[in-house]
Amino acid sequence: MVFAEECCHDRGSLLSVCGDSWFILGAMIALHHRGLHRLDIRDGNPKESSPFINSSTASDMEKSQHYDGKNMALFEDEMDTSPMVSSLLSSLANYSNLPTGSKEHEEAENNEEGARPSKKTIKAPQLGTLMGVYLPCIQNIFGVILFLRMTWMVGIGGVLGSFIIVFMCCSTTMLTAISMSAIATNGVVPAGGSYYMISRSLGPEFGGAVGICFYLGTTFAGAMYILGCIEILLIYIVPQAAIFKIEGLEGAEAEAALLNNMRVYGTIVLSFMSLVVFVGVKYVNKLALVFLACVIFSILAVYAGVIKTAVDPPVFPLGSTMLTECPLWTHRYRVCILGNRTLLSKSYDVCAKVVEIDNDTVTTQLWRTFCDSESLNATCDEYFTNNNITEIQGIPGVTSGILAENLFGYYLEKGVILEKRGLASVADEDGPSPTSNRYVMADITSFFTLLVGIYFPSVTGIMAGSNRSGDLRDAQKSIPIGTIAAITTTSTVCILHNMSCVVLFGACIEGVVLRDKFGEGVNGNLVIGTLAWPSPWVIVIGSFFSTCGAGLQSLTGAPRLLQAISRDGIIPFLRVFGHGKANGEPTWALLLTASICEIGIIIASLDAVAPILSMFFLMCYMFVNLACALQTLLRTPNWRPRFKFYHWALSFLGMTLCLSLMFICSWHYAIIAMLIATCIYKYIEFCGAEKEWGDGIRGISLSAARFALMRLEEGPPHTKNWRPQILVLVSVDGEQNVEQPRLLSLTNQLKAGKGLTIVGTSVVGTFLNNYADAQRADQSLRKLMETERVKGFSQVVISSNLRDGTSHLVQVGGLGGLKHNTILVSWPHNWKQPESHQRLKDFVEVVRETTVASLALLVPKNIASYPSNGERFTEGHIDMWWIVHDGGMLMLLPFLLRQHKVWRKCKMRIFTVAQMDDNSIQMKKDLITFLYHLRIDAVVEVVEMHDSDVSAYTYEKTLVMEQRSQILKQMHLTKNEMEREIQSITDVSRGSIRRKNPTGLRPPQLGDEGASMAERPEEKLHLIHTKNSGPTGPTSPITPAGGTDKGGETDRGQAAAAKPEEGKDIFNMKPNQFNLRRMHTALRLNEVILKKSKEAKLVLLNMPGPPKNRMGDENYMEFLEVLTEGLNRVLLVRGGGREMRKHSTSMRVRLPVIVVVTQLVIVVLFAFFVTYDDQTDAKLQSNGTVAMDNALYKDYPFLTDIQVMIFVGFGCLLAFYRQYGFGGLVFNFLTATFAIQWAILVQGYFQFSHDGKIHLGVINIINAEVACAVVLISSGAVLGKTSPLQLLIMALLEVPVFAGTEWAVLTYLKINDAGGTILVHLFACYFGLGVTFVLYRPGLKDGHAKESTSYQSDILAAIGTLFLWVFWPSFNSVLALKGDDQHRAVLHTFIGLSASTLTAFALSTMLNRSGKLTMADVQNVTLAGGVTVGASVDMMISPAGAYALGMMGGAACMLGYRYLSPFLARRLRIQDQCGIHNLHGLTGLISSTAGICAILAASEEVYGPSMYETFANRAPVEGDPKLLELREQIPGLQPGLGRTAWEQAVYQVAALLFTIVVSAIGGIITGLVLKLPYLGSPPDELCFDDDLFFEVPHNHEALTLLSNKCTIEDSAA
Repeated sequence: MVFAEECCHDRGSLLSVCGDSWFILGAMIALHHRGLHRLDIRDGNPKESSPFINSSTASDMEKSQHYDGKNMALFEDEMDTSPMVSSLLSSLANYSNLPTGSKEHEEAENNEEGARPSKKTIKAPQLGTLMGVYLPCIQNIFGVILFLRMTWMVGIGGVLGSFIIVFMCCSTTMLTAISMSAIATNGVVPAGGSYYMISRSLGPEFGGAVGICFYLGTTFAGAMYILGCIEILLIYIVPQAAIFKIEGLEGAEAEAALLNNMRVYGTIVLSFMSLVVFVGVKYVNKLALVFLACVIFSILAVYAGVIKTAVDPPVFPLGSTMLTECPLWTHRYRVCILGNRTLLSKSYDVCAKVVEIDNDTVTTQLWRTFCDSESLNATCDEYFTNNNITEIQGIPGVTSGILAENLFGYYLEKGVILEKRGLASVADEDGPSPTSNRYVMADITSFFTLLVGIYFPSVTGIMAGSNRSGDLRDAQKSIPIGTIAAITTTSTVCILHNMSCVVLFGACIEGVVLRDKFGEGVNGNLVIGTLAWPSPWVIVIGSFFSTCGAGLQSLTGAPRLLQAISRDGIIPFLRVFGHGKANGEPTWALLLTASICEIGIIIASLDAVAPILSMFFLMCYMFVNLACALQTLLRTPNWRPRFKFYHWALSFLGMTLCLSLMFICSWHYAIIAMLIATCIYKYIEFCGAEKEWGDGIRGISLSAARFALMRLEEGPPHTKNWRPQILVLVSVDGEQNVEQPRLLSLTNQLKAGKGLTIVGTSVVGTFLNNYADAQRADQSLRKLMETERVKGFSQVVISSNLRDGTSHLVQVGGLGGLKHNTILVSWPHNWKQPESHQRLKDFVEVVRETTVASLALLVPKNIASYPSNGERFTEGHIDMWWIVHDGGMLMLLPFLLRQHKVWRKCKMRIFTVAQMDDNSIQMKKDLITFLYHLRIDAVVEVVEMHDSDVSAYTYEKTLVMEQRSQILKQMHLTKNEMEREIQSITDVSRGSIRRKNPTGLRPPQLGDEGASMAERPEEKLHLIHTKNSGPTGPTSPITPAGGTDKGGETDRGQAAAAKPEEGKDIFNMKPNQFNLRRMHTALRLNEVILKKSKEAKLVLLNMPGPPKNRMGDENYMEFLEVLTEGLNRVLLVRGGGREMRKHSTSMRVRLPVIVVVTQLVIVVLFAFFVTYDDQTDAKLQSNGTVAMDNALYKDYPFLTDIQVMIFVGFGCLLAFYRQYGFGGLVFNFLTATFAIQWAILVQGYFQFSHDGKIHLGVINIINAEVACAVVLISSGAVLGKTSPLQLLIMALLEVPVFAGTEWAVLTYLKINDAGGTILVHLFACYFGLGVTFVLYRPGLKDGHAKESTSYQSDILAAIGTLFLWVFWPSFNSVLALKGDDQHRAVLHTFIGLSASTLTAFALSTMLNRSGKLTMADVQNVTLAGGVTVGASVDMMISPAGAYALGMMGGAACMLGYRYLSPFLARRLRIQDQCGIHNLHGLTGLISSTAGICAILAASEEVYGPSMYETFANRAPVEGDPKLLELREQIPGLQPGLGRTAWEQAVYQVAALLFTIVVSAIGGIITGLVLKLPYLGSPPDELCFDDDLFFEVPHNHEALTLLSNKCTIEDSAA
C-alpha cells in the first residue's frame, strides 16, 4: 500500500504470488459459492463463461480476453484502479523511497519536456563512499581553523575555555551526525541531500528556508577557506607577492592593505576554483587524495614535533626566517619582551638595547627603534628607558610547566599590546600611545563568544558528502557509512586531536606566542608550524592544500544544493538555477555560488566570515536534529531507518546545543539568520509551497490536534475560555448554490473571536442517489467560504427532509470536544405565505433544539441588507437592547463585530429597560460598572417603560393574528390530527390541574378566556392554537390579570384561545389574554426601539424563547415580527448561558502580584549588583577623612528639595480633578517610589557601575529622582485614564528608555543641558504623548462629566504649584557645576519663574471673556519659566535674558492650553490630559533654541577661561598647547573635544531630534503594552473616578450620586 501511489501507472498485469495451483483452488471455491459450475480447466488455466453480471458488454469481453489465462478473473473488474503485483515488482526493485514529491517532480518535468528533441545522455559521476562522502567530510573538517586559529584560540581563551569550546562544538557535530545518519538510511537521499532530509521531514517551507540558509553557509564556507588559503600564501609562504605593500604602514593603513591583498588574490583563487568545479567534479575528486595526504602528514608532523619538544625544545632563529638553512633544532626559539610587552621581531636584530663589541658598547636596532639617534645619549621612549629587555623561550616544551600559566583566558581589546604575565613593568601613563611598528598588538577585540563563532566551522563539514548525494552510486548506503566513518574519524580527531592539541599547545607554547595570531613576535612564522617535525614547511604546505581542498569541496557541494532546491520548484524565482549541463552539472547554480562567495571575499577577514557561516550551519544542524526527533516521536509508519543507533533524546539534545551555540556565537547574527529563514519560510508558504510531502510538521499538527481534542473531552470549557464556535445553517437551491451568501459575510465579521466555524447544509434525498449533489453542494460551500474568507469547515448531510437534516447538523457537527456552541441561521423569508409554512416550522424547531442543547442562537433578519466584507461604515451605532441576561452573548457580539473593518468605526450603545419601580439612576451606574468588569466601552442609556393600558390597535392585531393562525391550521391539519392534538392538550391540562390541586379541591373559577377545560368541554376546540403549557420566555409574565391561583391560571390561561367547532364563525372569537399581553409588550418595545435606534447600523435584541407547544409557532413568529418591525438590520440573539463572565477588577490579586514580583527582582538585583560608593563605604574611611567633605553635606539639601517637588508638589498638582483626588495624589506616590527604586538600578548600570557593581551614593538617588520626574510628567498625559498597574508598567518601561537615551546623548553627543530641558522635559513630554496617542479614547473626545474641578481640588492643586515653584531652582541647578554655574542656575530659574507667573496672571484675565482668573492657568502657566530657562540655565544669558525667556514660556504655555491642546485632541487623536505638551513640550523647544543661541554667542571675552568648564566639550584636546596655557589659569582643567561653537550647536540639535524620536517611539510601544486587558484599564464612564480603586468616604458617594444624576438630567435636556 505504501508504494501503490508511486506505481499506479503500471496497470494491466498481476503477479501470481503463490503459484497457479493456489489460484485454481481459489477460483473453484469462489465459483462453487457463487453457483457457477461450468469451469473449464485446461493446461492449468481456469476459464468461465460469464461469472460477472455485465460481462456481455464489448469492453468487458475485451477485458475478459485480456485477462484470459492469467488466473485473475475474480479481480478483473478492479484492474483499472489496482495494478497487478507483477507490474509492481519492477518498481519495487528500483524503489527509492523518496518521500512523495521528488519523484513526481521529476516525472512532471519529463512530461513538460516531452516533445523536446532527444539529447545524448551523459552520465553523471557515480562516486563511491570513499570519494563521494568520506573525503569531502574529512577535508572540510580538517580545514583552515585548525591550522590558522587553534593556537590563537588557546592563547586567548585559555586551555579550559578552549577545551569547553571544542567539547561543545564536537558534541554538537556528533549528535547531528547521528540524526543525519538516521534520516539518510530511511530511504535514498537524492541530489541536495541535506535539503531533502529537512524538506521531506519538516515540509517544503522549513526545507526551503533552512536549505537556503545552509546553501549560504556552505557558500560562505568556501569564501572562508579561500581567505585562509590567501592568508597562508601572503603571510607565511610568499609575503613578497603582496600587491598592496604593508611594510612601513601601521594601524588602520596596514590593516586596509592586508584586506585589499586578500580581496585581490581571493578573487583570483575563487575564479580558478570555480573553473575547476565547472570542468567537472571528477577533477575535484582526483585532487582530493593529494590534498588529504598533505593534511594527514601535517597532523602527524605536529604530534612528532610535540614529542620532540619534550627532548629538545626548539628556538626561533633570530634574524632569519623559516627559509634559512640553519638547523632548526640546534637553536632555542626565543621571544623578546620589553618590560612585559611583546616586541615585533622585525623591530630588532638582537634582543638587547646595547651589545658589547670589542669592548665597545654599541646600540642595537632595537635602540634605534625607540630612540631618536644611535647615540647612547639619545632621547628615548620613556617606557623603553624604564624597563628592561627580557628574552624568553617561545616554546619551552611539554615539561616546562607553562600549562598552569595558560590555563585561563586572556581576552584583549583591539589595539592592546600583548603582555607577558608575571613580568614587572613600569607603565608610562603620560607618554604617547604605543605604535604598532614596535609591539605586537591585538588585531580584534576578543571574547568567549567570538571564539566559539570562529572555531565552530572547523567541526563542520559533516554534510559535505550528503550535499553531493546526486553524484553517488548508492546514496542510501554511502551517506551514512561515509558520514559516520568521517564523523567517527573526525570525532576521534576532535577528542584526541583537537582537545589534545588544546592541552599540548597550552603546555608547550608560551602564552604571548599563542596570542600572537600572525606570529609577528616570532619572525612572522606560523606558530603551529614551529611544532612540526622534521620541518615547519610540512604544516605550511599541508594547511595550504587543506584550505584549497576544503574550498573546492564547498564550491562543489553548494551549487548542487541550490540546484536541488530550484528543481523542486518551491521558490519560483530560483527555478532558473535548476538547469545545468547535459550531465547534470549545475552551471547556473555555480555562477550564483561564485558571486555570493565573492561577497565573503570582499569582507576579506576570516574572523568576520567564520561567525556568519557558523549561524547558517548551526541552523541547518538544528533542523536536522529536529527532523529526526519529530519522526521518532511521531512514530510514523514510514520511519524505518537502517541506522539503529539513534534516539529522540539525543536529537533533542543536539537541537538544543545548536540553538544555544547560535546565540553564544553571536546573538545578533542568530536573530538575523532566523529572520532570513523566517522570510524565506513565509515567502514559500505564500507563493511557492505547492508540494505535499507528508512532512513531520503536518504530523505534529495531527498529533497536537488529537491531543487537544482528547483534552477537551476531559470536561466542559471554562467560561473565560468561551468563544463563539459557529455552525452556520444555510440552504441551497436546485443547482446546489447557497441562497444566503451574506450569512457567511456576517460570519467572517464575527470571527474576531477565532474559534470553530462550520458551514452546513442539508440535501434532500438518499445517500446512494444524491451523493453527487452533496459533493456539488460541498464545493459550493467551500468556494463561497473562500470568497468570503471564512476559515473553517463545510459539512453537507443527506436526509429525507430538510428538518431532519438540519437536526442532524445541530447534533453531530464538530468533533469530540471541539463542537459548535452557537447556531447562525437566517430569518425565514415570507414565512406568512402558505407555501413557506414548512420553512416556518423548521425555523422554530431549530430555535427549540438550540434551547434544549443550551446553544447560543443568532438570527439575522433582513440578511440581504447586511454589509459585505468590502463595505465600510464610517460612522453610526451598534445598538444593544438588553432585556434579559441569558449568558452575555448580547454583550460579546458588538465587541467582536467592531474588531472587523466593516464595523470598526461604529460606536456601541447599550439600552436597557427600567420598570416603574426600578431606580433608573442606580441601574445605569450598575450597568456602567458591569461593562467595566467586562472591559467593554459603550454608551449606556436606561429606558423607562411605564405601565399602560392595552390599546385597541393591540387588541385588534392580536385578534387578527389568532384568526390567521386558525385558518393556517385548518389548511394544514386533517380531522384526525386535530382530534389527536386536542386530546393531548386536554391530557396535559388535566395533569397540570391535578398537580396544582393534589387534594382534589376544585380550582377557582376563571373568566371566559381562562375557564377550565374540565368544566367547559364545549370549548375544548378553542384551545388548540394558544395552549402553551410550561414556562414562558423571559420577557413576558404569563399570569392573567385578575387571577387568583397562579399555577392553575397559567395552564388554563394559556389554553383559553377559542377554535370554533364545526359551523362556528372564527371571526367572532375573542383574543387570548396571554397573547394579548405578549403583543402589547412587543408593540411597546418596538415603539421604544424605533424611537432610539431607527438610524442605527445594527440592532441587537434579546430573542424571546419559543413556545413549548408546537401549536403556537405562528403566534411566536408574529410576536417577533412585531418586535422588529420597521428596523432595517436586526440580529436576534439567544444566549447559551456560558458566554461571558463578570471579571473582578479588584486589585486584590493583580496589584500585589505585580508589586511583589518587582520587589523580589529589585531585591535580588540590589543584593548582587549594588554596593556603597567611596563616600559611603566604611572600609575606605580613615583618620585623615574629613567628615564635612562627604558628598552628603553638599548634595543632601538638593535631594530633599527634589523629594518635596516629587512627592508633595507633583502629588498635589495632579489631584485637581474633583473626584480623582485620591488617584492623583496616591498613584503619584506609588509610581514615584517604584520609579526611583528602578532608576537606581538602571541608571546605575549606565553611569555608576564599575568592577561589575553599581556604587550607590546620594548622587545616585538624585539622578534617580530626576528619572522619576520624567515618569511623573509623562503620566500626566494619561491622568485619570489608567489603572495603578498601568502606571507601574509605564514606569517599568520608561525608565530604561530614558536611561539609555540619557547615556547615549551624554556619552556620544556630549551636549550642554544642565536644567534637563532636552533629556527631562522634552523626553517626558513626547513619551507621554506617544502613550496617550495609543490609548486614545473616542468616547472622551467630547469631554467627560467628571473631567472637572472643584473648589477644594483647585486649592490642593494650587498648593502643589507653590511647592514646585519654590523648589524648582534646586531642580534646575542640582546637576550644574558647583560654583558660579550653579549660582547662575538658581538666579536664572527664579527670574524665569517670576516672569512666567506675572505673564500667567496677565494673559489669564485677558483671554477670559469675563475678565476673571482661571485656576488652571495659575496652576500650570506660572511654572513655565522654570522649563524655559533650563537649557541655558548655567550660561551667561544675563538676567534680562532669563526674564525674557520666562515671559516667552508663559505666553507659549498659555496659548497652548487655549488653542493647541484642543487641536491635538481633535485632529491628531492626542488627548493630553494635563497639558504636558504646553508646560514641557513647547517651553522645552523654546528653551532648547535659547540654549543653542547661548552656545553660539559664548566666547572667552564673556566667560573668560572658565568657558571651557561650562562648555567642557569646547576645551582643547589632549596635547594641544592651548590646554597647557589654560591649565595654568584653571588647574585641573580636563581636556575636551576641541569643538567649535557651531559644532556644539549641531550636536545640540542632533540630541534634540534624537530625544524626541526615541521618546515618541518608546511611548508608542509602551502604550501598546498598556492596552493589555490584564492591566485593567478603566472604561470611559469610570475615568477620573476614585470609586474604582479606593474606599471613599460616604459624603463622596453622595457627591458622586448627585453628579451622576445631574449628568443624566443634562443629557436628557
